[in-house]
Amino acid sequence: MVRRLARAVLDWTFAEGDIMGEHKHKYWGRQIEGIANELSKLAIVCDIELGKDGLAERVLKNDESVCGRKNPAAFQLIRKHLMALFSVEEGAIDRLGAAETKDILDAVRTARKIDLMRYALRALLLTLAATLLACSSTPQVSTVQTLEESAEAPYDRVLVIALFKSFDARRYLEKEVVKILSARGVNAVASTSLMDTRTPATRPTFLAMVDELDSDAVLVTQLASLETTSKMKDMNPEVSYNVRPTWYYNVWSVDQTEYIEPQGLQLKHKLVLATQLYSAKTREPVWAIEAKSKFTVNYDRYNDYSIFIKEAEAITGRLVRDGLVR
Repeated sequence: MVRRLARAVLDWTFAEGDIMGEHKHKYWGRQIEGIANELSKLAIVCDIELGKDGLAERVLKNDESVCGRKNPAAFQLIRKHLMALFSVEEGAIDRLGAAETKDILDAVRTARKIDLMRYALRALLLTLAATLLACSSTPQVSTVQTLEESAEAPYDRVLVIALFKSFDARRYLEKEVVKILSARGVNAVASTSLMDTRTPATRPTFLAMVDELDSDAVLVTQLASLETTSKMKDMNPEVSYNVRPTWYYNVWSVDQTEYIEPQGLQLKHKLVLATQLYSAKTREPVWAIEAKSKFTVNYDRYNDYSIFIKEAEAITGRLVRDGLVR
């Protein structure tokens, strides 16, 4: 039983969503899917190759050498989730039979199997775009370099550049900065509007843009630091009720079904963005700031755009306050 299920579950990596909605055994489908989904996330934390033969047995024997990245707490959770999955399968077989349980396992495996590297890449690129969630603080801005006396401020033609690993993150931040500056009458242009993912983000590339646009200033924002801590968090169970009358007056029968979710991975980030304004004439920085933010992130949620808006507002607000743009 252990070896057969281990080989099955450790072949699974999962996307988001509930694919068991049409299955007639929702309860067991959701239980199996939820546990297997958490196993995939924990495997990334520990850098474990899910499809490797014999790995499940080694995990159950408490062999932490299978981990490419040491995280004792996450490893113990992997063991617990594996044991829970075995228990759930046995319960499903007892209630539904072996054939029905196999159908559920096959449905989960078939519908949810994707390339593990997609998730691994997501984890590695948690520099900005993947660290988005609504629970974020307003950036705290501090001045690193005051405006040089020789600067010909205010500037009217500004090339806006964001330097992150993710092209989308660069594009999003540049778009918001340009939107705010343009509303103030500044001729601001996003560098990503003049390039694609294949264009090298190098000094010659950006200097060519400056010449083409006849910019008088270049605004550059880049990731200065990102500190991340992780912990497992108890998730809220989902409960459904079925209320129906009985033969007795004013007496009702209530059936309660509780779907208990496995623990979820929560990430806390401390993000620092560094922004400098360069004079196109001297090609030297004339002003610089740092913006510090904090984020609380659930691993499977990356859909909040508000951080880009907040960072753009913080950067442009300080530009206006310090007299660099009108």
